[in-house]
Amino acid sequence: VSSVSRLGSGGAPTSAATQQRMTNSFKGTGGRMALGYGLTESSGVGTHNWGELLEAHPNSVGRVFPGIEISIRDDNNQPLPNGEQGEICIRGSCVMLGYWRNPEATQKTIAPGRWLRTGDIGHFEGEFLYVNTRARDLILRNAENIYPVEVEHCLELHPEIIEAAVIGVPHPDMGQEVKAVVVVAEGQEPDIAQLHAFCSERLAGFKVPSHWEVRHLPLPRNASGKILKNVLSGEADLALTEE
Repeated sequence: VSSVSRLGSGGAPTSAATQQRMTNSFKGTGGRMALGYGLTESSGVGTHNWGELLEAHPNSVGRVFPGIEISIRDDNNQPLPNGEQGEICIRGSCVMLGYWRNPEATQKTIAPGRWLRTGDIGHFEGEFLYVNTRARDLILRNAENIYPVEVEHCLELHPEIIEAAVIGVPHPDMGQEVKAVVVVAEGQEPDIAQLHAFCSERLAGFKVPSHWEVRHLPLPRNASGKILKNVLSGEADLALTEE
């Protein structure tokens, strides 16, 4: 892979640890990497983070591209102040006109003012956008919001964990609790108490997983490589398999 000179990532937040693993695996990049955020419905356009900006803000998907707008908005389609969490919405010439022959889906996705509702939760810090999670993946534990990506990035720092996914599981009193599904190398059996302690040192107590599942096979993913959390939670079957 020595001829590879640049790396890029998009589609989901990429932790600093994963970025480091990628650049370490492709020495020809000299550490050069770019992150981006966008959707098919926005022609793939949204934000871009690269170079010195990425080094300074490794957990951000970057600045908004010229010619489009990104706004963090509440359930009533009202803009939220800088720093507050809400749904990421995109507006501009890059946004689709609508879903083909599906006006109902278009009406749900395109809010008044031609704002594309992405279904992603995020916030701005200054001019830098941070993506926290999909709205449907948000875990609500005893009225506390837990964003799975924060817990997943913590788990990816552990040397025995190859990949991780975090989902919410029902609880009769708390509403939901945090479950971590982690993939380790064949033959390894990590100590759950040690993993719990590892997370406790880095996360608030209510964010630390209460349930653990250790796997030796890769997590289920769709054709674009995104983890299928509905499969992990048992809400759907895996229709795509790799050989």
